[in-house]
Amino acid sequence: MELIKTYLIVIIGILTIISFTIVKLFCDFNFYSESILAVTAVIILWYTHETSEIRKSENIIADATKENQQRFRSPIINCSIFKNKNDPLDTRVRVSNLSNFPVAVRLNCNIKIDGEILKDFSPDYNGRNYWNLQYGEIKEGHFSWLDLFMKKGLLSEEEFQNIRENSIPNGIKKADEYLAFKFNFNIPKITMDIEVYCENEMGLNTYYPPVHYYYNFDQWSWIPVITSDKPYWEYDSKPIWINN
Repeated sequence: MELIKTYLIVIIGILTIISFTIVKLFCDFNFYSESILAVTAVIILWYTHETSEIRKSENIIADATKENQQRFRSPIINCSIFKNKNDPLDTRVRVSNLSNFPVAVRLNCNIKIDGEILKDFSPDYNGRNYWNLQYGEIKEGHFSWLDLFMKKGLLSEEEFQNIRENSIPNGIKKADEYLAFKFNFNIPKITMDIEVYCENEMGLNTYYPPVHYYYNFDQWSWIPVITSDKPYWEYDSKPIWINN
């Protein structure tokens, strides 16, 4: 489309020159100088148009370059939750720095037991402490549902030690027995909504909206809920808990 416009301007300019030349040859009116001015005006118009198009292209390239540079510098991380192969009762939390600069990461796990928020579980997992990661660095933390039940008051220190003191298979067996007798097979439901906020020293930040999980006591692992009740763009870019 732009090429067609350029061709039209050039053709109009040429036709204008030819027209004024013919008029000069066959007419007695002395306005040849005026025709030169008119042609000059057409040329200036064409040059202005071309310059404008060049400026537009340069602005588009500059905006794209700026956006790419910011994306290159923005903090990017990956957070994964998985079961410890050597200890099925243990939950591993792995945070990886995928960006090109060091980042400071804050995890807010929003753990609930039977729908009630577990307050002050750990500053590492409630968004207060920073996970500082260098370029390409990976860090892992861990906790188990035993820790969550203890914090909630559903499990005593003695019961915790009784479950954990023997080998892992016996620990699983004791955990099954404890849950069966303690809760009469009505085990409290544990859910976790993990939010991640990360920033770097250049003042750039990235917020990852909540990823929903629930704990499956049959598999002894966290099961992700793959859908959400609203699209990602409806979340605030800086959650309230960051300012608290």
